Amino acid sequence: MKTLALVLLAAGASCAAWAQQPLRPEDRAAIGACLKQAADRPERCIGIVYQACIDAPPQPNDSFPPGSTPGQERCAAREQAVWQEMIDASLQAMRDSAAGQSPVQPYNRPAETRLTHPVSGATLIDDMENAWRIWRAKACDIEGLRYEGGTITRTIYATCSNRETARHALWLKAVEND
Repeated sequence: MKTLALVLLAAGASCAAWAQQPLRPEDRAAIGACLKQAADRPERCIGIVYQACIDAPPQPNDSFPPGSTPGQERCAAREQAVWQEMIDASLQAMRDSAAGQSPVQPYNRPAETRLTHPVSGATLIDDMENAWRIWRAKACDIEGLRYEGGTITRTIYATCSNRETARHALWLKAVEND
């Protein structure tokens, strides 16, 4: 059990370290405005910061132009930082809610998530989030697999990670608001 906890912690830390970008207020504003405008189809907002970033002309002080592999990775990470902030806010709201504080009984779980004793809803929420981070990493690894050996693999991984983080943020927000 301790080994699994360490693996989950390491996976979460490596994803967080990879995606850490200073959050830009203009990126948050762009996604926020898009979500208001596309309230009926929020998934339309996935990629708006990334696309604008990679389409931007290179600046004289850019170490890597936006269209380069490292530039595309940075553009994806910029957008992902906004979605991750939304995930963090939704998770905190869910943990603080009545559902997060309520006891979760072992007999109410499917075999895949069987419990041996009651836990709090917040524990279940945190367990789900850790499993999702591992799923995202593995799904994006598989998506880039056909390009293995080329630098585009890094771009595929970065854009996949951004897209899946955005989808998760939208899903969590819907669950939170349900």
